[in-house]
Amino acid sequence: MKNRKTDRKRKNKLIVSTVITGALCTALVMPSFAFGMNSLPVAAYNSEIIPISYKYNHWAEMYIEQLSEKYNVDSIFKDKDLEAYITEEDFLKIVKLVFDEEYDGAPDALTREAIVYELAKIWAQKTNQSLDEIVVIQMIFYEDTAEIDAKYNHGVTVAYIKDIAKGRSNGIFAPKDNVRYGELAALALNTRRAIDAELTNENQHKENENQPKEDERFETGGSYRIENDKVIFDFELINHYNEVKNLVFSSGQQFEVTITDEKGEEVYFITFCYL
Repeated sequence: MKNRKTDRKRKNKLIVSTVITGALCTALVMPSFAFGMNSLPVAAYNSEIIPISYKYNHWAEMYIEQLSEKYNVDSIFKDKDLEAYITEEDFLKIVKLVFDEEYDGAPDALTREAIVYELAKIWAQKTNQSLDEIVVIQMIFYEDTAEIDAKYNHGVTVAYIKDIAKGRSNGIFAPKDNVRYGELAALALNTRRAIDAELTNENQHKENENQPKEDERFETGGSYRIENDKVIFDFELINHYNEVKNLVFSSGQQFEVTITDEKGEEVYFITFCYL
């Protein structure tokens, strides 16, 4: 009888300990999950004080923060309601700060279609291109594409292709709405990135053209960028031969991509096949 009572007491203690441990784990895990749902991680450079996360009050604060790393945009966005409509004065300020201090143009209006068109023009000028001569795919990118003024439609399409403006999350562009300060921050940063990417590609092509003709080979290249908590990879295969080359694959597999971390350890692997 004593042995049974002793075993029963031990089992009860074990059950109580398990329940308490489980409750503690739940208390520790659930807040972490909640932070992950509503906030963005912040890099910690002080090993003694490590912030868990930082919550943005507005989706555009992330864009303003990144602009502030290179440009003094406080005079435009500090203490501003990011849902308020922009002024022409502030649009001209950010263009001169981020793109060209000698800019002397002006948008036709402060509507989304006019502002995006003006930024597409700036992108084209800074990359030595003519906006009107850029060939684009004739596709309907937005549900309300028909509402875009014909004057702006081509520029808006170029802006979409170059990741300058992708419209709103519900698949519309709202061309007649005026631009808000939050949108202005995102558009300015996206345009700056698009200009830099185009100039980088142009320089790479010039370097490739200057290579000795006897150096005939294929070259692979890759780059990445982080946008909206996603990592976007860009890959390219460059032909350094003097003539067009046809690639023949012996199997369905065409590409194999392996992504490693700073330690050289594989963190992602994917195979591309043609079926």
